[in-house]
Amino acid sequence: MDTMPRYEILSDNWQMYRFFITSEFLKKNILATSLIYLSKTHTKKQIDLYLRLTDEIFKKISYFEKNKIIPNLNVEEILPQLSRLN
Repeated sequence: MDTMPRYEILSDNWQMYRFFITSEFLKKNILATSLIYLSKTHTKKQIDLYLRLTDEIFKKISYFEKNKIIPNLNVEEILPQLSRLN
């Protein structure tokens, strides 16, 4: 079993979707990428939230792909949400 699984969407728009996925998670104050970092300190509630959000995001991406839509990615909306904890 891979200790740090990753995923990739087979699409010419994969790089854009990577950014989209991260931005969607950041809107929920979760830093996430295509790598999945699991820890024994994660609670079931946290894992369930991650899985639910991932499912919602993948449904959006599926819709984009089927309808040949490019999502509007506004970096300025996302970056102010990022702040250092130290």
